[in-house]
Amino acid sequence: REMAEWKMKQPSEGWKLQMERLSTAMVKQRELAAVIFFLVDALLTYVIIAKVPYTEIDWIAYMQEVEGVMGGEYDYSQLRGQTGPLVYPGGFVWIYAGLRKLTDDGKDIAAAQKLFFVVYLLTQAVVMRIYVTTKLVPAWALGLLIMSKRMHSIYVLRMFNDCVAMLIFF
Repeated sequence: REMAEWKMKQPSEGWKLQMERLSTAMVKQRELAAVIFFLVDALLTYVIIAKVPYTEIDWIAYMQEVEGVMGGEYDYSQLRGQTGPLVYPGGFVWIYAGLRKLTDDGKDIAAAQKLFFVVYLLTQAVVMRIYVTTKLVPAWALGLLIMSKRMHSIYVLRMFNDCVAMLIFF
C-alpha cells in the first residue's frame, strides 16, 4: 500500500516528457534571442564607433609602456608611460605589444577600435553562451547585456586593458 501511494505521487512519464520538451524549447528560445541580441549589439557597437568620438585616457600610456619592452628593456622600474610606471603584468605587456604592432605603433586609433570591437564581440558571445547554457536566465535578460553604455565605452571608445583580461577570464 505504501508503495502504491508513493508511485501515485511520482510524475507520470508523459509529464516528464512535456517538461523535457518545454526545457528544450526554452533553450532554443534563449539561443535564438542570444543570436538576435548579438547581431543587434554588433550593429549598435559599429554605429557607436562611427558616431561617438574616441576618448583618450590610457591608450597612449599603454603604448609608451610597451615601447620600452619592445626596445629591449625588461626592468619594470624603467618602464613608464605618461600616467606613471608600468604596473601591469607581463601578459598585458605582450598583448599590448602586439596591439602596438597592429596599430602603427599605437597611432592608428581606428584600427585599434576595430580590434577592440572584435574583443568586445567575442566577450559578449562568450557571456551570452554562459547565460544560455546555465538555463537560469530568461531570454529577455540577454538584452540587458547589450544595453550597457559603460561596456561600449570601456571596450571601443577607451580601449582599456581590462577588456582583454575579461575575454580571457570568461
